Amino acid sequence: MAITNPDFFDILGEKQIVQPVKRKLAKIDRRAAAEARKKEEKAETEQLSLYKAWKREIRKELQVKHGKQLEVLIKMLKNMTLDSADELIEFVRRADWLIHADEHSRMTVLSYIDDAIIKVRIRHGLSPFDDSLWDEPDTAFQIIRRLLTGI
Repeated sequence: MAITNPDFFDILGEKQIVQPVKRKLAKIDRRAAAEARKKEEKAETEQLSLYKAWKREIRKELQVKHGKQLEVLIKMLKNMTLDSADELIEFVRRADWLIHADEHSRMTVLSYIDDAIIKVRIRHGLSPFDDSLWDEPDTAFQIIRRLLTGI
């Protein structure tokens, strides 16, 4: 006689376990799941804390190198609107300190600009990214990226 149900032993075992034992096993499973979630949350919190510390360190390094000019750019990014793309492009074009900075500084500032553009777009109900296609004019981010990276 062939067994057609692959879960036969699971079903049989389920029927043979008494309710108090089932409740105890379920409680153990819930506790293990809760502990696993807590452990994962703790690891994520630690990673986020390390990431934020790293970002602060990079920001301090940039402030030491570029000081007042960087603060002007950061203030401009904080006050940015959908209509200030041309102003931002012109600022970057005229920012010799940024154009001639080391690659790490340029890439970090480019990430600040990217973050600011994304936040403005989301705030206005637009998709975070909207790069142009080959037959369309470049977006502000694409123009700034080309100025800072050559790409």
